[in-house]
Formats: sequence, structure tokens, C-alpha cells
Amino acid sequence: MSEWKYNKGEWAEGYVFLKVLGDGRINAGTPDLKPIEDTYIDIKNVQKRLGNDMFVFRRTQIGRVACLIECLRNDEKYLVVPSGEFASNADNLNRYINNIKGSAFPVPDVQAFIESLGINSIKSPPMSKDEIEKYGGKTDIFLRVRSSIDNMEEDVGFSIKSHFGSNATLLNCGAGTNYLFEIKNCTDADMIALNALDSVKEQLQYIKNSETLDIEPLGSAILSPKGSDVSGPIFDYNLEHVDSRFPEIIPYMLLSIYGYYEEPKSRSIPDVVETITKANPLNLRNAKSPYITMFKDFLFSAFSGLTATKLWDGKKRVTGGYLDVSKDGTLLYFRAISDDQFVSYLFNSTCIDHPSRGNRYQTIHKAALSGVNLENIESIKPDHGDYGYVFKYLEDGIEKKVLGINFQVRFRN
Repeated sequence: MSEWKYNKGEWAEGYVFLKVLGDGRINAGTPDLKPIEDTYIDIKNVQKRLGNDMFVFRRTQIGRVACLIECLRNDEKYLVVPSGEFASNADNLNRYINNIKGSAFPVPDVQAFIESLGINSIKSPPMSKDEIEKYGGKTDIFLRVRSSIDNMEEDVGFSIKSHFGSNATLLNCGAGTNYLFEIKNCTDADMIALNALDSVKEQLQYIKNSETLDIEPLGSAILSPKGSDVSGPIFDYNLEHVDSRFPEIIPYMLLSIYGYYEEPKSRSIPDVVETITKANPLNLRNAKSPYITMFKDFLFSAFSGLTATKLWDGKKRVTGGYLDVSKDGTLLYFRAISDDQFVSYLFNSTCIDHPSRGNRYQTIHKAALSGVNLENIESIKPDHGDYGYVFKYLEDGIEKKVLGINFQVRFRN
């Protein structure tokens, strides 16, 4: 057999698969990651599609009890395994994950057990169109569960967020999350000076301290395709499903976290929103709660389908929510239902993160240090979400000097 090497986040998928079948129950969590003892889901089965085969791993008893796990491939039973073997392999994998250093590593004993079940990978394959329509677009594990609240059984799909390795992202960065700002009255000399600076914060301070320069948001970088019913930046259009004025908040947020306006105490969403609320950039009559509500809606939309690169219809296709995996291996579930519990979890658990600035930034920065502007940046191979440099940009035939600032929304420990 070939040796599996996965990083900690990828191994977390294997851990959850083993843990839920071994334990049989997952408690609901509070927004501050405490278990709610009398609210839980019991696991009836786990479904896993591999190639053309559908595997179902069915617990023969309900609840947090030891039992047999019936393994079925395409509705035919081929193996029966005690749940204790799943539990012990989950514990073994948890010890490996917490003690091993390195970006990717094997866990031979756990691999051997999982392969004995007929599974050749712990990573979930790309979702089919039917699965996306049924479960939503961000699903790592498919479960049939019974709820303690109403004893109803249902098939649900959960995303897995673990605290084992690097913090998971809620909204990924890329060209679409790269917000563009026009630098008004920017000369070629200013452009060289700005690109020679080491950070976006320094660039914004240069603009703020200048007697001639000013900054004006243009929107996100990826425009709607020609011929579509939507014009302008895709991300801004999608954000209008959150609130018609929410696209105005993102530029203000980015400028504030880099110190152009009052800087938040941290980049956690609660601190960022507190600073925005205090400044009230939309001039709302009562700013105390609307900004919190808008950000909660934004985070929930990011969970349930909104991205920065594809036009979104506003439909929130979700059935499950998140399975949160603590460093000690404890599982909690958060259902994406229409109350405040789930969105408060997202609000309290996430932050604004700045990604790597990319290849183009490095090349343009190096040129600026030598006192020149690179005129044709299109000749430089782009990197994922390049940003943090000033470049010349044609809009309706008019040349503008533009600064890109990128971001992502990430979970925090």
C-alpha cells in the first residue's frame, strides 16, 4: 500500500470520521465553544462516496454506547466492526496529530485500519451537483442523525473546522477579495515611493500624511463577465445580498485595520465591528446593532454560498453547519439554522486576516527600491491574490493609479 501523508487539517477529516462512529453522539456548542449537555445529535450512520461506490457505516445502536458498526458498499453489507475499534483509532490519531511536527506526516496504524474498511483516502472527493443542491457547497462529512430536540432523523452535511493545525478559512482570499483603491493625484514619483515601502500600513500613512494625495475605493478586482445581467465587481454584487450598503463597509474596514482610520484593538470580528460601529461610516441613525447584524449576515452568507469570484443568487443551501474539533479532540456541532446561536459562533470565532502579498508585489517592490516603475505588470506571472502595490489601471480609457488591498476571513483559536 502507498503511504498516506496528510497535514493536520486533512487528518482532522479522518479523526472526525472515526470519532463520530466510535462515540455515537455530538453535543451542541455555545458561541464560546462550551458543550450544551442536554442538546446533542446521535449518529445513525456516516456516508462516504469514493469513485462510483457509496459507502455507509451504520451504528447498530443509538446514543453514546458501544455497539457494532455495519459497513455497506452500494447497499451490500461486507464487514462488521466493533465501535470500540473506531474509538481507539480516533484516540490514536489524536495523539499523533498533537505530538507530530511537520506539514505532512503518515499515521501507519490508523491508515491500516481505515484501509481495512475498504477506504483508500480520508479526503472528501469534490461534491457532485446533487450533493451541493442537497447539502450545500461546504461539506466535509455526510451524516444521518437523530436530534435530541425533537427526535427527528435527517441527512445532514457538516463542514469540519479543527484547531489541530492552521486556522481554517471561512472566506478564502484570491483575486476577487482584492479591493482596489484609486490614489488621487498620484505622480510617477509617488508611485515609486509607495511601492518602495514595506507594508500596506506604511503606504496608507504616506497617503494620509500627503498634502496632495487622497484615496477612493473602486470595488473588488474581478468584474462581472461581459454579456451577464450584472455589471461591476462580482464581490460587491454578491455583498449586496447581505445588505445594499454592505459593499461600502468593506473598504472602510480594510483602511481601518491598516491604520488609515482608527485602528481596531485586534483583527477579531468583534473588535473590527466595534471600531466600525464607533465611526459609523454609513451615518446610520442608531449604529449600535446594525453593523453587528450586517457582519453576522455576511459571515453566514460566506458559510452558505457567497464567494468573491462567482455570481451568487443569494440562496443559502445548507443542511448542517460546522463540526468544531478542539485541540484535545472534543467535537461540538453548530447547526446553521435561523437563530442567533450559529451566527454568534461565527461572529465570535473569526477574524480578518491578511494573506501573502504574492509574486507581483515582490517584483514591483524590488523595482521601486531601485527607483523605477514597472509599466507592464501583466507580464509578471500573477500569484494567488497579489496585492499591496500601486499600479496603472485603465477604467473606461482613463488611466488611474490604483492600490490593491486583499483580505480573508479566518477562524481563530
